[in-house]
Amino acid sequence: MKSRLEWKKELRRVGEYVKRTPPVTDLVQLAADFWPEDESAAEINAYIAQQRREGRMRDL
Repeated sequence: MKSRLEWKKELRRVGEYVKRTPPVTDLVQLAADFWPEDESAAEINAYIAQQRREGRMRDL
């Protein structure tokens, strides 16, 4: 069993290679303009529903 000191050392080592991502402070940073102009939200929802139905049929 690791001692408390060993755990702290291990956590420091993890921190050396983990990159921290700053928090999002403005939702505009998350905006993306990738939706095709000729597709509606209803069409993508229908496509997702179709894929799910087909997936359930394969699981039977």
